[in-house]
Amino acid sequence: MQHKGNYSLAQLFPTSRIVELLQLAEKKSDVHGIVGVGYIHEHGVGVGRNVTRALEMYHKCIHAHYDAGYFAAELRLRHFEGKGSAHTRNH
Repeated sequence: MQHKGNYSLAQLFPTSRIVELLQLAEKKSDVHGIVGVGYIHEHGVGVGRNVTRALEMYHKCIHAHYDAGYFAAELRLRHFEGKGSAHTRNH
């Protein structure tokens, strides 16, 4: 059950606007933007699904030396590792 006033971004903004803002943040090396761009490419949210681009973003985040980005990207990479190489070969 969702609490009154507790909304996700998808409920507040169109997907195209979310993608645009994440890409802008990524270009400015914002850690949330970098992970966000990785996520949208991993799941094909508003963009074509591109696992290679997603992995590039997660690695970029880790190499950017941001503590928060490191942990967020590390979690996403572990998610990929759990799916095995067959997942990445198919995409």
